[in-house]
Amino acid sequence: GKRQITDRARLTRHFAQIICLQRVQWFIFENVPRAADSKEYAYARGLWKRHGYGLTETVLDAQFYGVPQRRERFFCIGRLGEIDGFLLAELKAAATSGMVVRDILDPERPDDAALLSAGAFFARPWMGKSGEPNGRGVLSIDEPCATITRNRHEAPGKAYQRHPDDAADINDAHILTPDQVARIQGFPTTYDFKRKPKKRAAEGLPEKVVNLMVANAVPVTMAQRIGKVIFDRHHGLVMPKLDKDFTDFLLSRKRKNPKAAVLSGRVIENLRHNVNRALHMCDGRIYADFWR
Repeated sequence: GKRQITDRARLTRHFAQIICLQRVQWFIFENVPRAADSKEYAYARGLWKRHGYGLTETVLDAQFYGVPQRRERFFCIGRLGEIDGFLLAELKAAATSGMVVRDILDPERPDDAALLSAGAFFARPWMGKSGEPNGRGVLSIDEPCATITRNRHEAPGKAYQRHPDDAADINDAHILTPDQVARIQGFPTTYDFKRKPKKRAAEGLPEKVVNLMVANAVPVTMAQRIGKVIFDRHHGLVMPKLDKDFTDFLLSRKRKNPKAAVLSGRVIENLRHNVNRALHMCDGRIYADFWR
């Protein structure tokens, strides 16, 4: 878009206020990466911290969370009483190898067969400012799609200029169907978007509205993986692991105080074992007030 802060951005403040007033146990905030640097997010973050929320803040790319799409988004996951960064390791572990468009194609489907035959598709590029080159418009099926937008399924205009890194000639590129766009966003083929059966039908949603809904959605499989990470932590099904930094923390007392006794490997092992037992007793929670 125009990357401007509009009145809608102020909804971030209202969202933060509602979270704090309701005292919910968990919340998720998702936006484009640059939103993390906005005044609105700074206000929200400060409010959450003053009300006792631990925050896991990170940027995740959808292509590593089950969809063939380059889509970086900023996530802030909050939970009452936790320390900051409490879910970083689990979110990282939920990532898999990146997907490409070929991974979701079914040769039995006519639209997919056409795309497989073409081997490349048109992905509406970023349009450069005056004096700047435009982005790639033709991508290979053996790479992830660019971020899904509401007009990703539209054909190129006559003014399109070939990019030197285009995967094929624009005239040979497949034009994605709305169904393919939705599947690249993670929606199953059976998902019912409640489209209008006919253009002038009274019931159902116009095609433009459906395209906007698809473009603005958090990729389905990405949401599923993040949701599972939260579910497992909430119910104590997974425990945070003590990494090497904890051992370094135990050894740091000797560096800070030369007169302190040296901790043997057995003592350190026992301390780690006891802390792990405490984590199990707390269902995996690392309470900020205990940690301090």
